[in-house]
Amino acid sequence: LVGQTLHQELTKNLTADEVATLELLLKRILP
Repeated sequence: LVGQTLHQELTKNLTADEVATLELLLKRILP
């Protein structure tokens, strides 16, 4: 669950809008 922990570390300092934007980008990159 390293990825989940890393995700939490990255997102805890972001706004909800920034998190949503990142998730959209990840969905485009990942299958």
